[in-house]
Amino acid sequence: MEDRSEAASRRPAAAWPDRSRIRAVTVGDAGDAVLALRVARDLGLDSTVTLVSPPGAAAWLGAPLFLAIIAAAEAEVPGVAAFAVLDCGAAPGLALAALGSGLGAVVLAPCPAFAQVAAAAAAAGTPLWPAPPPALALRLEPGRTGPAGHPPRENGAEGAIVAKVAGNTALQAKKIANWWGSAPGDSAGRLG
Repeated sequence: MEDRSEAASRRPAAAWPDRSRIRAVTVGDAGDAVLALRVARDLGLDSTVTLVSPPGAAAWLGAPLFLAIIAAAEAEVPGVAAFAVLDCGAAPGLALAALGSGLGAVVLAPCPAFAQVAAAAAAAGTPLWPAPPPALALRLEPGRTGPAGHPPRENGAEGAIVAKVAGNTALQAKKIANWWGSAPGDSAGRLG
């Protein structure tokens, strides 16, 4: 089986998704990642799902642990792949350390060293973004179900997902299904 960094290094630059068109889910642990992949499977998404770390997570989570979380979720939900995006905040050293690790993309907030890290990212074949893609945070404030301006949307697949999952997890699954069904773009950032 091919390792993530080998696959990422061979992906042509034109194949990287347009960050602004991605519909991602922010995941901070394996439970969130598994839930997101299960919802994607139950919705019938036939593409890679974008999972983003919490803001600045490279400082406490790091690329190896974040990739382990994603790999565990992919093993738990076969047939659904994840495009892993690690947010490094404004820490260029953490972003440099994450390059070539197999991540789908690295987020580095604009900083004095951004251009140098961008050059290293291009050499490593890893996209470097100045901000994360639009992402649903599973730990939202009470009563909020999605991004501002995008009301929840009901559909049959969402009902089936919610029926499968109990308690708070059902609410989280519903938030993910609403997020992926409420606005343009897709979970893998495919254009079209």
